[in-house]
Amino acid sequence: MSILDKVTDAPETACSIANFCKRYGISKATYYRDQSSFPRTVWVGSNKRILKSDEDEWLKSLESGDDISKPRGVLKAVVCNVKK
Repeated sequence: MSILDKVTDAPETACSIANFCKRYGISKATYYRDQSSFPRTVWVGSNKRILKSDEDEWLKSLESGDDISKPRGVLKAVVCNVKK
Protein backbone atom coordinates (compact mmCIF):
# COMPACT_ATOMS: atom_id res chain seq x y z
CA MET A 1 0.00 0.00 0.00
CA SER A 2 1.44 3.34 -1.03
CA ILE A 3 1.32 6.59 0.90
CA LEU A 4 -1.30 7.89 -1.56
CA ASP A 5 -3.57 4.92 -0.79
CA LYS A 6 -3.30 5.63 2.94
CA VAL A 7 -4.25 9.27 2.41
CA THR A 8 -7.23 8.52 0.15
CA ASP A 9 -8.49 5.80 2.53
CA ALA A 10 -8.44 8.16 5.50
CA PRO A 11 -11.87 9.12 6.85
CA GLU A 12 -13.04 12.60 6.00
CA THR A 13 -12.57 14.86 9.03
CA ALA A 14 -13.20 18.21 7.31
CA CYS A 15 -14.60 19.48 4.03
CA SER A 16 -14.40 22.63 1.98
CA ILE A 17 -17.22 25.13 1.90
CA ALA A 18 -17.83 24.21 -1.75
CA ASN A 19 -18.20 20.50 -0.89
CA PHE A 20 -20.46 21.31 2.07
CA CYS A 21 -22.72 23.40 -0.17
CA LYS A 22 -22.83 20.69 -2.82
CA ARG A 23 -23.64 18.01 -0.22
CA TYR A 24 -26.65 19.97 1.09
CA GLY A 25 -27.82 21.49 -2.19
CA ILE A 26 -27.24 25.13 -1.32
CA SER A 27 -25.35 27.82 -3.19
CA LYS A 28 -22.15 29.33 -1.84
CA ALA A 29 -23.94 32.69 -1.92
CA THR A 30 -26.56 31.30 0.48
CA TYR A 31 -23.83 29.89 2.71
CA TYR A 32 -21.99 33.20 2.94
CA ARG A 33 -25.18 35.23 3.35
CA ASP A 34 -26.40 33.04 6.23
CA GLN A 35 -22.95 31.99 7.46
CA SER A 36 -23.86 32.26 11.13
CA SER A 37 -26.57 29.63 10.62
CA PHE A 38 -24.16 26.99 9.33
CA PRO A 39 -21.31 25.10 11.03
CA ARG A 40 -18.28 27.15 11.97
CA THR A 41 -15.19 27.08 9.80
CA VAL A 42 -11.56 26.67 10.74
CA TRP A 43 -8.45 27.58 8.82
CA VAL A 44 -6.38 24.64 7.61
CA GLY A 45 -3.32 26.18 6.05
CA SER A 46 -4.69 28.84 3.73
CA ASN A 47 -8.10 27.18 3.27
CA LYS A 48 -11.29 27.34 5.28
CA ARG A 49 -12.74 23.96 6.24
CA ILE A 50 -15.82 22.72 8.08
CA LEU A 51 -14.98 20.03 10.63
CA LYS A 52 -17.04 16.84 10.46
CA SER A 53 -17.78 17.10 14.18
CA ASP A 54 -19.20 20.62 13.73
CA GLU A 55 -21.24 19.47 10.73
CA ASP A 56 -22.67 16.57 12.76
CA GLU A 57 -23.58 18.90 15.64
CA TRP A 58 -25.25 21.29 13.18
CA LEU A 59 -27.32 18.45 11.67
CA LYS A 60 -28.42 17.25 15.10
CA SER A 61 -29.51 20.77 16.01
CA LEU A 62 -31.60 21.03 12.84
CA GLU A 63 -33.19 17.62 13.30
CA SER A 64 -34.03 18.21 16.95
CA GLY A 65 -35.27 21.75 16.40
CA ASP A 66 -32.73 23.26 18.80
CA ASP A 67 -32.10 26.93 18.24
CA ILE A 68 -28.32 26.96 18.77
CA SER A 69 -27.64 28.82 15.54
CA LYS A 70 -31.04 30.46 14.97
CA PRO A 71 -31.60 28.80 11.58
CA ARG A 72 -33.64 30.59 8.99
CA GLY A 73 -36.28 29.12 6.67
CA VAL A 74 -33.76 28.02 4.05
CA LEU A 75 -32.22 25.60 6.55
CA LYS A 76 -35.47 23.73 7.01
CA ALA A 77 -35.25 22.81 3.33
CA VAL A 78 -31.63 21.68 3.82
CA VAL A 79 -32.70 19.04 6.33
CA CYS A 80 -34.92 17.48 3.66
CA ASN A 81 -31.96 17.22 1.26
CA VAL A 82 -29.72 15.30 3.68
CA LYS A 83 -28.76 11.92 2.25
CA LYS A 84 -28.62 9.25 4.93
